[in-house]
Amino acid sequence: MKFYLLCLTILIFSGVIKGQDSIDYHDPRWSPDGNRVLFYSNLKGNFDVYLYDNNSGNNIQQITSDSTYEGMPAWIPQSSLISFASDKNGNFDIYTFDLKTKEIRNITNSDDFEGTHRWSSDGSKIAFERKKDNATDIYIMNWDGSGLFQLTNSPANDFAPFWSPDGKYIFYQSSESGTYQIHKIKIDGTNKQQLTKGKSHNLLGSLSGDGQKVYLISYKSDKPQICELNLDDNSLLEISHTDVDKMRAEISPNGKIILYNKIEKVNGKRVYRLYQINVDGTEDKIFVK
Repeated sequence: MKFYLLCLTILIFSGVIKGQDSIDYHDPRWSPDGNRVLFYSNLKGNFDVYLYDNNSGNNIQQITSDSTYEGMPAWIPQSSLISFASDKNGNFDIYTFDLKTKEIRNITNSDDFEGTHRWSSDGSKIAFERKKDNATDIYIMNWDGSGLFQLTNSPANDFAPFWSPDGKYIFYQSSESGTYQIHKIKIDGTNKQQLTKGKSHNLLGSLSGDGQKVYLISYKSDKPQICELNLDDNSLLEISHTDVDKMRAEISPNGKIILYNKIEKVNGKRVYRLYQINVDGTEDKIFVK
């Protein structure tokens, strides 16, 4: 519980606490074609959603500009829509945003906290975390807000879901075993499996396009490292070997590049940079300056 709340607090309030002398980049999300990346940042003071476009001369485009928090973005496949979480109505809900028409729509509209989320490959369903009654669980619903289904139900914290390519399974992180580990479950709530084990946390991952590997952050070393989880035998391969804190591991659609947050200290303050590394551990370099 404490570790999850610490991660959540860092992700939401780091920019507010640090002020404007540092710029943070959080939660990179590849577009389905791999040409664009969503993230959220306090580039202009408030946390807003931004888009990095490899095909554009103006690489970074600001997508949202509300005075409230807007972050934790996701792509909605096969559409002109993206989504993000915001507390613009007083608590955190998930909103869709049309990149063409600029229309914004609240799709969860509840009194609970809804944050990190992902969409199925056809864009028809969303899996998201909801914090309610001091526990966080995974929910699924249709794109239009109908068909709400609670997928997990435990006193543990289940959060940060992502879909299998065929839409049959949800992968997520859970503290059910006492440490945060990667789990998966069928979308009807059956066949729950714990994929990583141990006394160290393994979490904040993403799934390769072929559904065979999970890229995650492992805390087995003194410093967290990016690792590859092979789903055939649940073996872990360490990819990064640097002595710095890290968060998130977002694999590109072609399975070649991982985006992640590197946490650096600037004037004694923690600053979240956006880095990239090849899956073979080479070319570890900054992605957005």
